[in-house]
Amino acid sequence: MAASDAVPTVFYTAVFLGWSLAHFWIRADVVARPERVRRSEAQAAATRAELQRPRLQLAPHFLFNALNTVAAEIPDNPDSALEMTHRIAAYLRYSLDPQTRPVCPLTDEIEAVRAFVRIQELRFEDRLRCVVEMDPAVRAVPSRT
Repeated sequence: MAASDAVPTVFYTAVFLGWSLAHFWIRADVVARPERVRRSEAQAAATRAELQRPRLQLAPHFLFNALNTVAAEIPDNPDSALEMTHRIAAYLRYSLDPQTRPVCPLTDEIEAVRAFVRIQELRFEDRLRCVVEMDPAVRAVPSRT
């Protein structure tokens, strides 16, 4: 009688241990999931901050140089200074806008680059020329800012 009870006892013990192991494994995963999500969100926030730091450092430097150039151009070339002022305003408007929309059409990115490059062309006069060519099919492609 003992030998006939051993097989079911071993079988049910193995099933019980398997279910217990599965239960504890799933429970540990459920408990750890919010921590993994928090860690992932913190890492994403740190990456965003790291990517914005150079942009925040570049903007004041660029603005300082561009405004000094405008001030220098006003007496000699007021039309160039006026165009540069409009380009600076357009570039700054675009630079401050990504906080409200993280994805924009590629044409917006290209226009910001054109405004920036035109400011530099006006600053450096004949020493800098830039041509931007873009396939019309990619104009509506979304771009991350």
